[in-house]
Amino acid sequence: MKSCLGVKVSTQNDFVYCELGRLDMYSYAIINVIKYWVKVINSSENKYINIMYKQILHDIARYPNKQNWASQVKDILIKF
Repeated sequence: MKSCLGVKVSTQNDFVYCELGRLDMYSYAIINVIKYWVKVINSSENKYINIMYKQILHDIARYPNKQNWASQVKDILIKF
């Protein structure tokens, strides 16, 4: 991408991605996590993933300082 734009190899990747209208890998990862979270919360009540998600939420309520997948998703949503 840098050679396509004609910039130096030392140019920051974020600038190159922005110039080309693309997101960096971290942003794509965050988007995928949120998409998966939406899929989990919209799944039917009897699916295993929904049951486990509710258990994780129960753990968060019981132990507020516990770090798990759901707490990290919550932190991402609060941050953005």
